[in-house]
Amino acid sequence: MRLIGVWESQKALLRFSQYLKSLSIDSKVMSHNDQFELWVIRDNDLEMARSEWELFITSPDDTRYRVRYTVKPSRDRALQSHYRRYFKRAHGNSLTITIIIISILVFILQNALWPGVINELLIVSPGKSIMQSWLTSPWRLLTPVFLHFSVLHILFNLYWLYDLGSLVEEKESRLFYIILMLGTALFSNVAQLFLSGPAFGGLSGVVYGLFGYLWFLSSYRPWSGYYVRSDIMYWLVGWLLLGFMGFLGPVANWSHLGGLLSGVVIAGIKSSGR
Repeated sequence: MRLIGVWESQKALLRFSQYLKSLSIDSKVMSHNDQFELWVIRDNDLEMARSEWELFITSPDDTRYRVRYTVKPSRDRALQSHYRRYFKRAHGNSLTITIIIISILVFILQNALWPGVINELLIVSPGKSIMQSWLTSPWRLLTPVFLHFSVLHILFNLYWLYDLGSLVEEKESRLFYIILMLGTALFSNVAQLFLSGPAFGGLSGVVYGLFGYLWFLSSYRPWSGYYVRSDIMYWLVGWLLLGFMGFLGPVANWSHLGGLLSGVVIAGIKSSGR
């Protein structure tokens, strides 16, 4: 879904949206900061929609925009299905799938074949100082993300990684996606280490980093084309707050917060260069 433009009058924008439907272009009007945004659903309609938008903004009261177009129920269902596919399942997510597979293999390894692998992946090697650990085993800065300590823990993280990571991986370059994943993993791991201690693991810091990246762009850079559903925001922010309030037991709260902040910072830096 791509942003076409912003308009002050919802009524006029809804008329234009109906006009686009008469041209077989599906669109959605959304409210944002006391203004109204027009989003086009399919990327292959983008060029034509932008051309029509340029005509609309020069003469929004033109009679051509007073069409009445009734969407058939079957078309409504098709559009709803498109939304579900767009927001829940992206394509071209091979890196995300690779991280999921590695996490599952490590989980099997640590619980069934080689429990000692935990000591090899923790951010600090048992019996060594932080600097000794990082100088001799630099991978430890990142590898805690592959450690999970229960079935619920890994299922929660892998679900959200697939959901959010696939969306970002589809839209960004592979290099940037790698930088985003490494940056959020590194910052969230280091934050948890220095604010709580070395006994932690999981992809949740990366998940919150992806969430922070998507939330910032969808809220403050709507032209980026990203959109975060409100239920996702409520769920993840609620989970973060419950963790800090102590309702979730031993949770890497500082990793969550560190990941969230690093994702926001990366989004701000990336969008400021545009």
